[in-house]
Amino acid sequence: MTLHFDNAVRRTFKLAGLSDYIDAVTGRDEPDYAIPSAVGAGTAALATPYLMRKRLHDNPTVRALQEQIGDRALEFATGSPQAANIRRHIFGGKDVSADMVDAVRESGGRYARPGKAVLHHGYGLPVEGDVNINAGALPGPLSDKANFDAVMRQVAPDALPETYRLDQAMRQYGDYDGLKRHFGDRGYVIKPSTGSLGSIDDFVQETTPDNARSVREALDNPTGFVVQEKIPIKNEYRVHALNTEPFTATYRRMPEGRMRDTWNSVSSAVGAGEGGFAHLPVTGGKRERMHQFVRESLKGLAEEGPVGSTEHLHQALDVAELPDGSFKLIESNPVPGTLMNPVVSRKLRNLATGRRGVPESLAGGVATGVGTGGATMAGQEVYDEI
Repeated sequence: MTLHFDNAVRRTFKLAGLSDYIDAVTGRDEPDYAIPSAVGAGTAALATPYLMRKRLHDNPTVRALQEQIGDRALEFATGSPQAANIRRHIFGGKDVSADMVDAVRESGGRYARPGKAVLHHGYGLPVEGDVNINAGALPGPLSDKANFDAVMRQVAPDALPETYRLDQAMRQYGDYDGLKRHFGDRGYVIKPSTGSLGSIDDFVQETTPDNARSVREALDNPTGFVVQEKIPIKNEYRVHALNTEPFTATYRRMPEGRMRDTWNSVSSAVGAGEGGFAHLPVTGGKRERMHQFVRESLKGLAEEGPVGSTEHLHQALDVAELPDGSFKLIESNPVPGTLMNPVVSRKLRNLATGRRGVPESLAGGVATGVGTGGATMAGQEVYDEI
């Protein structure tokens, strides 16, 4: 007589208090671990390089970049040692030496990185790889809110709130009173044309008294400010995009409340400033809808401009969600502080090169091996003649 007991059945008998019986019947105290262990280790060894293989993206602007990069490593050229340290120590990110960049800049030369692809996390960095991201004509202009509006209005006008450089609005509507009459009940916000910090309460609005210092500062320097239609913002997000492909979505700000107050206290204590919450990811259907909105908004930059052909662009877009669930583009940040987030920088590297990094691939390979070995263990049959 031959009895067949797999390990799942064995465990069931033991849980029922019949361990002596099952051991006596099979003649074995414990199952054989050698075969499942070998299967698991072999699967992990095979899965890791498979997960690291190059996979070209469906988005043609990203695929073009991946093909140009080929097998080159992607480095970040940055003037922020803090960002470099975070990426290097947590996820093994590689940055061009900030000290070397500063030394080359002072000498007026160029720092060549042959055999490398380089993302320029800064304007006018004297670094040049075989392939370069954010080294073209767009990053500088896009960092200015009025220029961003002018560029994007050509390709996605419905994705933007009404925006003018303040001096242009004053000319178009006669004076400050004319500007206020134009926006009427919709309201408006006047804010600096560059920079991404601050909340709506920090800016001039239709309720701000005309004699307020903030109003005088804006009117005295109208080329340095923009006036933007006030839109009813339900929440604000930050979406990183490479060429025309979004690849992250995080909360830009938290709603007012205790959690935001706590975050601001911790963030200020480490010198990171208040107001942001760009490490909390957006998930599910909202993320997908937001990504689709950004993808559709940006595709004209490839159809009508250089993105994906003669230059490559990384930017972090501030996206507003309206009460009806629709979205608007607020501004672009081609040199975002949120690139210090090691998860964001790792995702950017993976998307640009078309390969998963070693840590993710190794973890995936080990997980696959453990799962395969566990399945083999559970399904291993025990044959004993009695």
